[in-house]
Amino acid sequence: MTCDCCGHALTAYWAKGRNKRYPYYECFNKPCDEYRKTIRKDVLEGAFETLIKQLRPSAGLMSTVAAMFRDIWDHRLQGYEQKRVEQKRALTGINTTISKLTDRLIETTSPSAIQAYEGKLEKLEAEKALINENIAQKQDAGQDFDKSFRTAMKFLLNPWNLWTSPNPDTRKTLLKLVFAAPLPYARNQGFRTAQTTSPFKVLGALSDEEKEMAETKGFEPSIGLPLYSLSRRAPSTTRPRLRRWVYPRI
Repeated sequence: MTCDCCGHALTAYWAKGRNKRYPYYECFNKPCDEYRKTIRKDVLEGAFETLIKQLRPSAGLMSTVAAMFRDIWDHRLQGYEQKRVEQKRALTGINTTISKLTDRLIETTSPSAIQAYEGKLEKLEAEKALINENIAQKQDAGQDFDKSFRTAMKFLLNPWNLWTSPNPDTRKTLLKLVFAAPLPYARNQGFRTAQTTSPFKVLGALSDEEKEMAETKGFEPSIGLPLYSLSRRAPSTTRPRLRRWVYPRI
């Protein structure tokens, strides 16, 4: 965490009291206006824990995100299989061309023609090796979506689980996965806007869209309409007849 006033990192330390020590955070940058002004550990870390808990998206939003990821995954697999078919087709064409050039190379006696054929064959063999290498790489094609993204979905659903881990390395992993930059903290005010990583930026944008789609007062009219009992007739909506205007005699 950094000082919001100067941008320098805050320092954690234990202050010695009469009978025990007290944990604080301070900015030790001398030119800073907040220099050596203490921030209680429980206040700062409590605000940080609140921030982590707020990163938890709704279950409905995560279902939408999971469906989006699955569609992208399926589209990627379809594109991969289509690319493999195209590469196999291209490989067949290269093999046919190599066979024809080899026959011509055997039949010709011209040194210049032999050199040209050998150059073409060398390029085709290199292209053939590259295509074979691409076809041999299956990458994610055989992996299951749920198995591949189970850990990522659990993390996005509730980052708090990583922070409560007793392993310090797990907590450091949380900081790297969630925040794109150190968190600026203002004394007596709290954390400023955090720079999160791309996944949480996307979730935040989707969450804002959901809030904008729903009206704050529901979908009923916000203006009260008069009510009429069965014994009282509602006012007619039919326009009254136009009165005939008689011009006065002059």
